[in-house]
Amino acid sequence: MERQQEYELRRDIANQISKDVETNLEDIYEQIKWDFTRKYIFPLAVLEKRFRDMSDQSFYMGIDATNELLLTVNPLRAAVYWFIVEELRRDKNVKYKNSYCPINESSEDAFIDTIMQMYDLHCRGEQIREIRECSTKVQFEDLGEGEYGLLFPTISEKYSKEMLYYYGLDDKQKAEEEEKLFEKCEIYLMNKVDITKLGSDPLRIFKYVNILDGMNVNGKT
Repeated sequence: MERQQEYELRRDIANQISKDVETNLEDIYEQIKWDFTRKYIFPLAVLEKRFRDMSDQSFYMGIDATNELLLTVNPLRAAVYWFIVEELRRDKNVKYKNSYCPINESSEDAFIDTIMQMYDLHCRGEQIREIRECSTKVQFEDLGEGEYGLLFPTISEKYSKEMLYYYGLDDKQKAEEEEKLFEKCEIYLMNKVDITKLGSDPLRIFKYVNILDGMNVNGKT
C-alpha cells in the first residue's frame, strides 16, 4: 500500500470512529446537560469508589499497594478524565451545584461499561490515525482481494498512575511524611483503644473520634 493511500485510509477510518464517538457523547450530554452531579461528580465518585474498593481488597489480602488490583483501575481513570474533558468542552457555562450523589452497583457498572467502551473506541481511532512510526502504530495486514486487517500493538505501562492519583506519590517527600504521620496515629490509637472490644461494645468507636479530634496536625500526643 502506498503511503498516500495508507494516510487517506487511516484518516477516513479514524474520522468515522470519531463521528460515532461524538454521536454517543452528544446523546449522553443531552440526557444529563442540566445535571451537574451526573456530569462531573458521579464519574469522579465512581472512580474514587473503585480505587477505595481495590485498596481495601488489597489491605484485606495483605498485599502491597502497588499490586495488580489497583493497576486494573488505571483504564477507568483515563476514561473518566477523557469523559469529563469532553463534557467541559460542551458545557460553556459550568455552574457548580451541591447535591447528593448516590452510587449503587447497577448504576456504577452501567456507567463503567458505557464510558470504557466509548473511550476504547476513541483511543483505537486515534491509534489508527497515527501514520508515523512509533510503538503504538496500528499496522495494516493485507488479507487479499482488496481487504485489510488492523493489527493493534499491546503496550504495557511502566509507571503506576494510580500511585499519583490515590497515594500522592508525585511528591515523594510529602508522601513519606504523611506515611510516618499515619503510622504515629495508628500506634497512638492502638495504645488508647482496645479494638478487640469493638464487636461487643460498638460505642467504643466514639473514643477513636475523640482521640483523633484531640490530636494536632503534627501527630504529637
